[in-house]
Amino acid sequence: LIYLPLFHAFGLWEGPFMSMLTGARVVLTTLFDPSDTLDLIEKEQATRLYGFDTHWRELATRQESENRDLSSLRAGILASGMASSEAVARRAQKLISPTITVWGMTECGIPLHSFLDSSEDERCAGSGYPLPGYEFKIIDPETGEILPQLTTGELCVRGYGVMQGYYRKPEETAQS
Repeated sequence: LIYLPLFHAFGLWEGPFMSMLTGARVVLTTLFDPSDTLDLIEKEQATRLYGFDTHWRELATRQESENRDLSSLRAGILASGMASSEAVARRAQKLISPTITVWGMTECGIPLHSFLDSSEDERCAGSGYPLPGYEFKIIDPETGEILPQLTTGELCVRGYGVMQGYYRKPEETAQS
């Protein structure tokens, strides 16, 4: 079940593109309404659900009061891993379905994932693990030096899904 906009990488890649690759049926909605979403999960027997912490927060609140049968859900993908989303992720485990966390951006795809067999802490408080074909490092943006773990800095991502430049904009690409 996808209510995410298809012009956004998360909605497009995890929705219709993943469906085409796996042969799954996709139920698309034109907008997000938590009550309608819960109705559709129950009616269509949806097995996967995707969203950000704001979606999951609203779904959990509605599920507490409306109590739908969500037993068909096998997993949800929750773009999480930040301190502000941890409480929502933990609540979603109890009220909606197990979730995995992902991290990504349009410029590099979704290179970090947790897994259903990851611990609840990893699935709620972390952003996941690098997928095959991706490398990460944290650097000091002033010096370019690699920083030790748990140090704030600039995240650098290398991999097959990282954009090579801005479309038909060589000057902007060179500047970045």
